Amino acid sequence: KDALKLLITKLRRDLERPDMNIVIGRLSDAGQQKESWGAMRKIQMEIVNEDPSGAWVDVDDLNNREKDGKVINAVHYNRPEGYIILGQRFARQGHALVTGKEPAEDGRPKK
Repeated sequence: KDALKLLITKLRRDLERPDMNIVIGRLSDAGQQKESWGAMRKIQMEIVNEDPSGAWVDVDDLNNREKDGKVINAVHYNRPEGYIILGQRFARQGHALVTGKEPAEDGRPKK
């Protein structure tokens, strides 16, 4: 957690933008069976929740694949529209921060 917070601090310092907003794309649900994966997801959420200039984007619905009739949570997004939705979510969360509005709490902002 400290390393990610330090990265954000250094970016703000180096860019001379202490007010810079941060939007994090939370790790997907693909690797949740690994303890470290779940821990990193938790850390990402803690950081944006502690930072008034922070927001997050949920990607858990963008990596679903179907194989043999079962839904599998892949690491990477599997459809072109997944990348489009991801970009829209980043843009909408960032726009909310820039315009002084509350970012979507669920990480899935609507139009």
